[in-house]
Amino acid sequence: MSKIPKGLDIQTLAASDAPAFAALTFPVMRHLVETPPERDMVYVGAVSGDGTPVGLAFGMGGPDAIYELVSAYVGPFHRNVGIGTALINRLHDDFIERGYPTGAQIFTMDADDQSYGRFLMRCGFAQPFIRQLVCKTTLDLAESTPWLVGAKAPEGYRIGLWADMDDGARADLQARKDADPALFPDTLNPFDFEEDCDLSTSVVLLKGDQIVGWIITHALDDEILRWTCSWVLTSIQGAGRIIPLWWEAVQRQRRETDLPRFIWTVPMEEPRMAKFAARRMRPWLETMGYACTAVRD
Repeated sequence: MSKIPKGLDIQTLAASDAPAFAALTFPVMRHLVETPPERDMVYVGAVSGDGTPVGLAFGMGGPDAIYELVSAYVGPFHRNVGIGTALINRLHDDFIERGYPTGAQIFTMDADDQSYGRFLMRCGFAQPFIRQLVCKTTLDLAESTPWLVGAKAPEGYRIGLWADMDDGARADLQARKDADPALFPDTLNPFDFEEDCDLSTSVVLLKGDQIVGWIITHALDDEILRWTCSWVLTSIQGAGRIIPLWWEAVQRQRRETDLPRFIWTVPMEEPRMAKFAARRMRPWLETMGYACTAVRD
């Protein structure tokens, strides 16, 4: 059992008591604390001697007897004294009592700071598994990237808007995928991501009349455009054919939107793309992180 300073108490919270701890998680998750959902939720709080909330960990039960650790947070003046570990261990024990012997957390870790991953390992989680690289940057940084600026589609290729693709071009891409399932990964199928996409920045690379690459984008908030699905066919990746497509997306974002930042991910199943991001892109990014999964049995 983790030792914590005298005067602090670790408590399993009733759902009705959880809202008092809502400030101790990230804003995007506060609704899960302020209005607990109809799920198998567990909330564990740390309270100082005068009753002030200073830490919170919570999770929700899921299928296959696995619970998700949604959030663990300790106030800045109470860190590094064992409170976080105590919160997570109590949460784990409480879920075991409810029939969930395995816990998992999905999180993003900064490439230059793996302290949170090491913290989870001290709490009994296995070494985190990296699923994706998460790249964040700004239009200003992109427009100062030497190998990106001014990139043009080579002879025989042209760039257009995804929204302008007619039924023939769409049907041709689908037919080629049906004939060769390895043409592009199922997880990067543009047809799966086009709903509610940003029409002004979702672009396509064509060779003749055939679609050979795409970037499907979505506005996340008032600042960030997400390149949700980005790909060119494997046969032309080595020639850098995606770079003019990136430059077109950057130019359109600058011209057509008021969004100063953009974000995209690179799946680790695509080692060529991941290596390019880590070696060539990273010096020109605002941040690079790892999208991870950690599991505790």
